[in-house]
Amino acid sequence: MKLCRDCQHYLAYENWSGLDSCEHPFLPKKVDVIRGQPLPHYCSEVRGSQGKCGPDALLFEPHEDLIDEDEPDRYEEAV
Repeated sequence: MKLCRDCQHYLAYENWSGLDSCEHPFLPKKVDVIRGQPLPHYCSEVRGSQGKCGPDALLFEPHEDLIDEDEPDRYEEAV
């Protein structure tokens, strides 16, 4: 199973609250119309059934430190 926390685009929220976000460049930029600040793409939205990544983790790219050339791809295995 591909977990957001293992993806290179994952950005953890400082204290766990379910507000972790995805910084994948494919996702369109969202802007707060009040303050003009960028809005995050929450992992729960992006991985949802209607999200760009979806339950199958289509945008998933593993962290470089998780890639071991000598090991088979553990992310392609079915759970």
